[in-house]
Amino acid sequence: MVDTFARNHEFFGRSDVLRRLDECLLPSKDLLVASQPDRTRVGVLSGMPGLGKTETAIEYVYSRQHEFDCVFWIRAEDTGKLETDIAQIAARLGINDASEPQSKAINRSLALGWLTNPFKIEHRGTSTRRAPASWLMVFDNADDPNIISPYKDIANCGAVLITSRDPLAKSSFSSSAVDVELNLFDNRDAGKFLQRITRVRDHDEEAQQIGDRLGGLPIGIAQMGV
Repeated sequence: MVDTFARNHEFFGRSDVLRRLDECLLPSKDLLVASQPDRTRVGVLSGMPGLGKTETAIEYVYSRQHEFDCVFWIRAEDTGKLETDIAQIAARLGINDASEPQSKAINRSLALGWLTNPFKIEHRGTSTRRAPASWLMVFDNADDPNIISPYKDIANCGAVLITSRDPLAKSSFSSSAVDVELNLFDNRDAGKFLQRITRVRDHDEEAQQIGDRLGGLPIGIAQMGV
């Protein structure tokens, strides 16, 4: 459910951020039960506007999608979009009610049921069996943490990545959430980012000066380089 976003092949930096997200979100290699009740996997990408929280989440999803059975991208800027996307999970998994396949309320309930007890069907020859499944859910633009707080019960059943401007987003969803704050680029990274998007590989000092004047803000550098 991230197919509305193309992967940004010009994504730059943030390798330290991606590593920290790995530490708190990736499922255990010796996964025996899907819930892993002893480990809450919630990460929060926080910071001021323009730092690239959504872009970083997109890069994380595409680069780590092979680690999960399912990845769900939820628009969390308002309740209506969030509930629509949660309900869409049931349709995408094929578990929606055949008698009322378009019912948002029913599909939302079915989706939440699967998220708290995720499973997949494994085929072995002519036989099938249910096995635990792993999932990652991104709540993007959760700038009002109260919108996502009703879904905190799913936190022990999969991995949750939240992007938010509000520092309270961490504590509102899980007391064990890991806050991964995005910062401005330093002069060196700002210069390298500008050189990358402008395809100008020399003039390091000038590029760093421009990045410094733009305050190291990734969105400002990106707009300047277009």
